[in-house]
Amino acid sequence: MSRHLDNLRRLCRKLQLRYGEEDVLVRQVKHELETRERLETSPGNWSTPYREFIKGGMAGPTQGGPSTGAMNSP
Repeated sequence: MSRHLDNLRRLCRKLQLRYGEEDVLVRQVKHELETRERLETSPGNWSTPYREFIKGGMAGPTQGGPSTGAMNSP
């Protein structure tokens, strides 16, 4: 993720030099940069093992299709 942040910082500086501080695009990039920096610095929940985390994320009901697993007949 730090490469992404570096690219956002570099883009922000270039846009500031070219368009100025009050440009809409510059403000959008600054907002995105601040959001990404907050996400990177916020502590994550690393106490859950990866396999359990993945199982928990994928253990929801499936979408579409019959819920009983039986074939639908007309």
